[in-house]
Amino acid sequence: MDYVKIQGVEVALPTIEQWRAAIVASQLSDQPLASPGVVSSWLDSYSQVPSAVLGARSRQGKWWAVPLLRLGSTHYPVHFEDVICTHCKERCGLSACPDVISLSSPSHSTIDAWALFRELPVLQCPHCQTLLSHRQTIWLASEQFRAA
Repeated sequence: MDYVKIQGVEVALPTIEQWRAAIVASQLSDQPLASPGVVSSWLDSYSQVPSAVLGARSRQGKWWAVPLLRLGSTHYPVHFEDVICTHCKERCGLSACPDVISLSSPSHSTIDAWALFRELPVLQCPHCQTLLSHRQTIWLASEQFRAA
């Protein structure tokens, strides 16, 4: 299993096959899996998206799923959703917004976590061009597929 460090926090990068085996066994790498149902649902929803990666963080003797957005060689902890523009009320499609909680710990504040996202712009609604700042949208799947 590969690992990455995200702001000093080690995150495992199980393959889809490793995640599927972990769901069946309710454990990953000899530690219990905190929420196999959540992992299964995430894989069903996002495993076909090339930039979406499900990482895992070992915490309190269990593995916890950490959704990640891979841009180039950098992994960002995010929340995936179908964002709705607060201006025009249109759905913008699959998007990612920063998640500053999944890597938090006593030694890693949310302020530190926000620093990871400073380099990424907040994107515009594809319908009305208003910034999607309500959710701090940093990625749209439509952008990824246009760039491919």
